[in-house]
Amino acid sequence: MRIVFFLSVMMSLPLAAVGQGSSAAPSAPAAPQELSLAQAIELAKTSQGTYRNLTLDQQIAAQASRATRGLYGPQLSGAADLRYNAILPTNIIPNFANPASGERLAVRFGTKWQSSAGLTLNQRIYDAGALAQRRTDAVSEQLAANAALRGRVALVQDVSRAYYEALLRETQLGFARADSVRTQAVYQDLAARQRAGRALATDVATARINRTNATLALDLARQNVVLSKQNLLATLGTDATQAATLRLTDPLASLLTATADTAAWTASPAPAAADVAARRPEYQQEQLNAELALAAEQTERRGARPTLGVVGFLGAQGFDDKLTSALNVPNWYGNSYVALQAALPLLDGSARATRVETQRLRAEQARNRQADLQQTIRYEAANARVQLQNAWRTVAVRRQNVAVAAESAGLVRLRQQAGRALPREALDAEATQQQAQRDYLQAVYDFLTARLEYARVTGTLTE
Repeated sequence: MRIVFFLSVMMSLPLAAVGQGSSAAPSAPAAPQELSLAQAIELAKTSQGTYRNLTLDQQIAAQASRATRGLYGPQLSGAADLRYNAILPTNIIPNFANPASGERLAVRFGTKWQSSAGLTLNQRIYDAGALAQRRTDAVSEQLAANAALRGRVALVQDVSRAYYEALLRETQLGFARADSVRTQAVYQDLAARQRAGRALATDVATARINRTNATLALDLARQNVVLSKQNLLATLGTDATQAATLRLTDPLASLLTATADTAAWTASPAPAAADVAARRPEYQQEQLNAELALAAEQTERRGARPTLGVVGFLGAQGFDDKLTSALNVPNWYGNSYVALQAALPLLDGSARATRVETQRLRAEQARNRQADLQQTIRYEAANARVQLQNAWRTVAVRRQNVAVAAESAGLVRLRQQAGRALPREALDAEATQQQAQRDYLQAVYDFLTARLEYARVTGTLTE
């Protein structure tokens, strides 16, 4: 009776594991934390400090552009000064009493206290370097946006991989439980048959070893589930100690249904390498690096041009030997001027020329990396396409194997009910069916990871 009950349990357990999203979830704890793949990705966006920093980098780049644009706005500053002349300054003046003598006299004059206050207004009219800097800042903003895109792609890939692995570990735990129950039933059956003189001691010893191995595999499977969920939570940037209460709501089979759009990677011909490269954030980054170097080179070159601006000053000064009188504003003397200022850099050694050449070389380096990356992307796309096609073929074959194994196990069960098959035959058929299901779910996992990699290398990985 024990074996018959075990077979009825075994016929339902693996089939639930391969159901298309309708499999019964294990009993959840009192306060479960449910998480779908989409929820996991959204949670990572708000929890990962590294990803949040990418958004901050975009804001920093935007502020740098704003600062550059502000250079052409009016600049107003104020200054105030209170000076105590402990020793009056000495001045040299001609001897006005006897000019013919050519004599110079050293005299001291002034006041002990001197105060002043004023406003200075600067307005740039023309600054080629500042104008060129705007292009540099614009490219820097694009680079920050590109870094955010690359971070988003990496986040989706890392979270998806961790989610897939946790799901696979959960299904493996279910099979490990079934293995443990089956090996225990086989051992008890052989032990009973040995006591009746109908089984060899070597068969019983082998069954005991299999039972011990299945128990060990079950313990390892439990640990792997916890570790994989901890890895998922760590990838999300959340507290990994919550792994015990985490329940994943997207079965592997349902994720297979959601991603099995074969037209995306079986169409002929394959996407052009140039189109694939243009979608890759890494390729775009090198393009922007080259543009940034060229923009920086132009900024350096235009920095050698003359600048033109207007300066205005409005202020007043007070002089007296008494502090209170020096601070008495009505007694101050006003001062105001407006000036047109021009500046022309004449000589800086070879500093500017060196910086210009450095930026030119950096642009060339970026173009070289871009050319190499295009070749790498061409290979990656072709390889990922082949791997994905093979993974899909494997899923199809393993699905057929599950159907064949289920049919065979059903026939053996009918034969056992008719008294024409031994319990051991039914257990062996069940083990074969379970292995087929295990292989199928592993193939699903391999397909999902291959699909993820194909989307990454072709620049189509979305949220």
